[in-house]
Amino acid sequence: MLKKTQNHHSIKWISSTIALLLLTACGHMTPVPLEHCVAPAALYKNADLRQVDTPLFTQALSCDNPQTVEIALINLGRIGGEDAAKLIEAQLKHQSSSVRAKAAFAAGISLYPELVAALAEQFDQESNPSVKQALTLAMGNLGHDKSAAALYTIINTTKEDAAAKGAMQGLGILALFHPDELIGKHNLNIDKVIEYLANPNTALEASFLLARVPLINSSHLAKMIEITDKLDSDSQAFAIRAIGNLKSSDHFDWLYEKALSNDVGISVSAIQALGKLPTSDKNQQGKVIQLLTSDKLISRLTSLESASNWLPLRELMQLTTDSNSWIQAAAFNAINNKQPQALQKVAAQWLETDEPNLQRAAIEFYVKQNDKNTLEKLANSAKSIIATGAQQKLGTYQAPETAASATPEKVLALPQSLTLKTTQGDIVIRLFEDTPYTAANFIKLAQQGFYDKSYFHRVIPNFVAQGGGRFGDGSGSVGYSIREELSQRSHRFGTIGMATSGKDTGGGQFFINLAPNLHLDSNYTVFGEVIAGMEVALKLEQNDQIVTIKVLN
Repeated sequence: MLKKTQNHHSIKWISSTIALLLLTACGHMTPVPLEHCVAPAALYKNADLRQVDTPLFTQALSCDNPQTVEIALINLGRIGGEDAAKLIEAQLKHQSSSVRAKAAFAAGISLYPELVAALAEQFDQESNPSVKQALTLAMGNLGHDKSAAALYTIINTTKEDAAAKGAMQGLGILALFHPDELIGKHNLNIDKVIEYLANPNTALEASFLLARVPLINSSHLAKMIEITDKLDSDSQAFAIRAIGNLKSSDHFDWLYEKALSNDVGISVSAIQALGKLPTSDKNQQGKVIQLLTSDKLISRLTSLESASNWLPLRELMQLTTDSNSWIQAAAFNAINNKQPQALQKVAAQWLETDEPNLQRAAIEFYVKQNDKNTLEKLANSAKSIIATGAQQKLGTYQAPETAASATPEKVLALPQSLTLKTTQGDIVIRLFEDTPYTAANFIKLAQQGFYDKSYFHRVIPNFVAQGGGRFGDGSGSVGYSIREELSQRSHRFGTIGMATSGKDTGGGQFFINLAPNLHLDSNYTVFGEVIAGMEVALKLEQNDQIVTIKVLN
């Protein structure tokens, strides 16, 4: 044991000896990982309890190991509030750029909008592009009344792609979650955003912003179309949505060509855009009707859901007898929006089925009819979906209690992999180690058989496949809630998020991202990713089932 009384030469000799022992056969040093001065499990536990243990976090933030500091910051952000924000703010000036980026992210999820001023100040002093991107994204996520103005200025003036990416994504998120703070749009240079759209490095975020916020007008159309044709498929899908928001029939043929694309995102976005156009042209109407006979299920479904204004009642009625219940329900809903009186007999028949898609559509019929007497009768149905649907529409539904779950004493060894055996095939997923409690909850439910015969009750092409409900309408919860574990992971294609209905309301339901869903970043827990079988995930239909889930390791 090394004693304090040993002289300098002894210490130097011992240090040299240790260094020699660390040499590999290749003749180079093996880096020695720094130890955590505070156990990460203690930081995760405090976050899960939503408690700021100031001495514990102060010790962690002063640690020499940047990893410990970053874990502390992420967990402070998850806890949120003023006390956590004060500890986070000081780390915006940390000497490590990685730590500063984590501090910016933590500020963005802290639910403490007053941090926007500190984020903007740090942006003006910051030299690292990645940190600048994190700072701008956090400004948008916090939704302060100064956020929009700061992001406009950055988009208009920055010469760095990373800063522009963060600012455009942040502005799109601001528009969704804090629309009242999206003021002064005339101060944004739209031509600059279109310039970013043409840049492959910034195209995704620029197209996302244009799809989310109505910024372009008819004078931009020709340029937008020229650029869109050259974009990657994800950026194209966003850009088509932006163009579709203008409702210009002059570009029907261009949109129709995109609707025939083999790429799901491009096709869905184009059909949705067609659905917004005036329907007076018979030739154009004939083309849209042809989409109903496509051999692509998603094209048929999207046409029914988004372009039903083009479709004659006769065609729609025929589809209520289709062999696919998802198509049947979509056709029924389209008629229900136009001529509900044609559905009286079908609705009564569908109440007698055990098919979730049809039951849900039938309930919507009686809601549309404002038939309170029938809904009151259905509220006592022995069929869960019918009873729950009727009660929800009547305002008498009592949601199950979902008290916060207790924090587990131990954290599982992660990452771990699992196989979701579905009615469409196998999907293999990997759970991340930086979301330990969400991962542990998912594994526990899988091992208990909770997911066996559960449903993907909400499948939206080019968005998500959401599953984990015991019944085909999303009801049937675990009876408790777990806390969010937000991180810097983006909701990219194939990632898996925890479904919530507000802060810390997760439980058993989850979703697979079928497209890059940038608007969800920093707002939902990304706890895993598909590592095999994504082609199966893309084939999932509404109310396909999980047969069982197997833990692989």
